[in-house]
Amino acid sequence: MRTLLARAKKASVGMAEDTLLCLSAPLSLSSPVRALVDSFQSTLTSYYAPPARVADFACISLGQAVRIDQDGGSAISQVKARAAQIETQLVCLRAEACDAAPQPRLFGGFRFAPDATRQSADDPWHAFADASFVLPRWTVFVREHESYVQLVIRPAELSAAERLLEELHGIEHAAQGSSGNPSPVCGGDFVQTEQPSQAEYCAMVSAALAEIHAGVLQKVVPARRLQIDSSALFSLSQTLARLEDSYSDCCRFAICRDGSHMVGATPELLFHKRGQTLRTEALAGTRARRAELDDKQLVHELMSDDKEQREHAHVISAITSELHPHCESDPQVGQTTIRTLRNVHHLCTPISASLRKSTHLLDLVEALHPTPAVGGLPRDRAAQFLSTQEPFSRGLYAAPVGYFDLAGDGAFWVAIRSALICGSRAWLYAGAGVVAGSIAQREWAETNAKCSAMRSALGVTI
Repeated sequence: MRTLLARAKKASVGMAEDTLLCLSAPLSLSSPVRALVDSFQSTLTSYYAPPARVADFACISLGQAVRIDQDGGSAISQVKARAAQIETQLVCLRAEACDAAPQPRLFGGFRFAPDATRQSADDPWHAFADASFVLPRWTVFVREHESYVQLVIRPAELSAAERLLEELHGIEHAAQGSSGNPSPVCGGDFVQTEQPSQAEYCAMVSAALAEIHAGVLQKVVPARRLQIDSSALFSLSQTLARLEDSYSDCCRFAICRDGSHMVGATPELLFHKRGQTLRTEALAGTRARRAELDDKQLVHELMSDDKEQREHAHVISAITSELHPHCESDPQVGQTTIRTLRNVHHLCTPISASLRKSTHLLDLVEALHPTPAVGGLPRDRAAQFLSTQEPFSRGLYAAPVGYFDLAGDGAFWVAIRSALICGSRAWLYAGAGVVAGSIAQREWAETNAKCSAMRSALGVTI
């Protein structure tokens, strides 16, 4: 990196003050990338660890070179415009043996729906704009046996090269497993508050069924929230460690803003885009795993359940329909299989497409979110139902989280199986799809099963 900084200083002569220099170099990494969380929790802006089935880099980002916060109904287009501006400011330099290092990525997410109440101190999500993305100062990328470190700075910072090298030394030290004292494991007393109550949630499902029977809705996905107060601080690093141990077949993520941490392990890929190639999937239809019942029996029930199959078919149809205007040809729908997680089984169908050359990743966010797996059908009517019936803001729950680069490629996931952590308080979210034939008590039980993943990851023992 010292040689690279010298190259950058020489190249920066005459550069505009608002130029962004992106420097990439190899990194020797002997500990898992999540181990860096302990050392850098105060500067952590994001953590991203996709499952092996998605060929991509895991990464951790520290600090902010550029932060984009946008509110309102045009937030997606505003983020796209700001990213285009950043592209004109960016100059990338690489050390030797760094050809495979990723382009700089902006990490973050969009709220489930624009929310004018977010400025209220009572809103747990007040730290997160409707669209919030960060181009990190430092990013560590890891994939199989290759790892890189990336730094984004202004030209003026090159005059403090020794300070930059000192920051790098801290990252290298942590990457070798010398991460200092781990953050404390949460323990002690817990108090849980349910919102809505079981009776209120079942009433919400009944209201949804009434609209379905009246032909106003085909499907809707009402959610509930658990607030958990602890006598000790929740540990982000320990939460990520538990998620990696139990849900490595999901995308583990954390997005951090001003002391608030959105963390989860989601099984649901919204899409992964590289050039004109798009991968997505329909994930809807659930059976909770139970120790007293054989998995084969549960899988058979799920595959043959008319209600679950109809719910799943709604999602496939909606995704392919929304994708079609962006594609060179019809999206390809694969075979429906079972995705088995530690706590549940899901119906899952892969979908692929060849995109038009002009398609930007953020165009797809606008087209696909929210999918019927987390919103409903028709989309606008389901959104109206949820905004009037759910007694809380979803924030980033069930919303697109992930990253994009300045070429318009990247990956977004649907932020389910997730929690918002603020010190010693956490909020957990879960929803269940309601279609004709749904039974309110069963949907309540399904949300309990879904919440169990994050309860365990947080170390909650009640």
